[in-house]
Amino acid sequence: MTAWRYSVAEAAAMMGLDAPDGDALCVGVSTDTRTLEAGQLYFALRGENFDGNTFVPRAFELGAAAAVCNEACDAGPCIVAPDTLHALQRFASRHRDHYAKPLLALTGSCGKTMAKDLTAALLETRYATVKTQGNLNNEIGTPLSLLRIGGDTEFAIIEMGANHAGEIASLCGMARPTEAAVTMVAAAHLEGFGSIKRVAEAKAEIVDGLGGNGCFYVNADDLHCCAMASRHAGEKIYYGTIGVAEWRLDVALTSARFDADGMLVLCIRPAGELRLPLAVRAHATMSTTWEASTSA
Repeated sequence: MTAWRYSVAEAAAMMGLDAPDGDALCVGVSTDTRTLEAGQLYFALRGENFDGNTFVPRAFELGAAAAVCNEACDAGPCIVAPDTLHALQRFASRHRDHYAKPLLALTGSCGKTMAKDLTAALLETRYATVKTQGNLNNEIGTPLSLLRIGGDTEFAIIEMGANHAGEIASLCGMARPTEAAVTMVAAAHLEGFGSIKRVAEAKAEIVDGLGGNGCFYVNADDLHCCAMASRHAGEKIYYGTIGVAEWRLDVALTSARFDADGMLVLCIRPAGELRLPLAVRAHATMSTTWEASTSA
């Protein structure tokens, strides 16, 4: 879902870079010539095992409007950037300025992709919704997801992952969420964080990304998430399981069972009964997240 267009000069200005000659229009972005479509702006990213600059001529053969690359070439208009990933992130951030849509940022040690997909499935029944594709939730995936937001978008759900401190803060700086949720905190990516306390501190960066406004959905079954809530001055919605959560619940899972057809039957207050084709009882928590994140 992309319903925007910028001239190459406008795109370069959004990145703080010099514009090449020409008046071509960009209608979307690509970082991979295997999926690039005509009219898109190609970003030549570099990694340990690849260099997108190698494929700039191919991008123009496929109809790229322009390329963001480290060195200009004769194949087409090039926006020269010393760091093409930084250029992509700055472009996405400025694009977000143009489209101030409601945006839910989701993170957590487990279940964030499921929660994102369940929330999107519900929102899509009523709103034009953009969501993170798959689990592309890092420094590359997040700007690409933001650049799928267009004039027809009514709601965006951006999944955010992290394996070191400061990463979620950086992603929130681009996305500027209006709502946020942390599914849970667990001992994940300890090679980067060192302790579960530091994992919780990193996940809490998504709360800080709301600023003083916005809504934070609090998993009241998780004490780390409850602790995060104390640092947010804005609206908070508590969700969790009756008999487990010690906090006042705005959205409560009162029971979960499988019926004879293998459907997971959830009783969620105030939503009522839900029958969902989910395979394991652990998905009940994700479904409660889903209900909570669509209740504000």
